[in-house]
Amino acid sequence: MAADKSTKIEKWLNPIYLQEEAMQALKKAFAQQQDIPHIQVQDFFRSEKAKTILQHLQRSHYQQRYVPDRYNYAAADHIGSLQTIQEVFQDPVFSLWLEEVTGKKSNACQISVVRFAHRDYTVIHDSEIPEEGLLLIYDPTRPWSSEAGGYEICTVPNKDPLVIQPKENTLTIVWMNKETRMFTKYCNHLSQNKKRYSVHVIYN
Repeated sequence: MAADKSTKIEKWLNPIYLQEEAMQALKKAFAQQQDIPHIQVQDFFRSEKAKTILQHLQRSHYQQRYVPDRYNYAAADHIGSLQTIQEVFQDPVFSLWLEEVTGKKSNACQISVVRFAHRDYTVIHDSEIPEEGLLLIYDPTRPWSSEAGGYEICTVPNKDPLVIQPKENTLTIVWMNKETRMFTKYCNHLSQNKKRYSVHVIYN
C-alpha cells in the first residue's frame, strides 16, 4: 500500500501488515483457502492499541440477549467500546487495505461488540438469510481454552467447517457467501468466571 494511503491507519495496525510483502503474503494465503476463504492475522494491532481496546471492552456496559432456540450472549452498548474501534474499522483507508488483502470490495460496515461467558452460545437458525460479504472477528481475549467452548464455527454444505479459536490480538477475516452459516460453541463450565470479548465487523 502506498505511503500516502497508509497514514490514517498506521497508528493502529502492526506496521508489518502495511508492508507490501506482508500484504501480498496475506492475499496469497486468503486465495488459497477454497472451501471457506479466510485468514487469521496474528498481533494485528500495535500492542498499546490492543491493550486499550481490551480495557474499553472490559469496561463497557453489556446487555444480555436471550432467545432460547437462537442465542444467549451479551452485547455492548453503542458508546464507549464502539467509539474506540470505529476509528479504524470505518476508515475508508482500512477498506482499501482489506480490499487489497482479500480482493473483495466493501462498502458500509456494521460493528458489534459481544461478550461470551458460561452458558452463552449462538445456534444456526433456518430463518437466517445470509448475505455475501466479509466477516471480521477481532479477538482481544487473553489465554482461552478451546475446551471451554465460546469459539466460532463457520459451515458450508459438503465442506469441512472452519473453527475460529480465540487468540489474543488476532483478526480473522472470512468471506461469507450465501451458503455460509456461523455459530458460537456453547461456553461450558470450564470457562469458569472468564469472559471472552470480541468485535464482529460485517462488510457488505
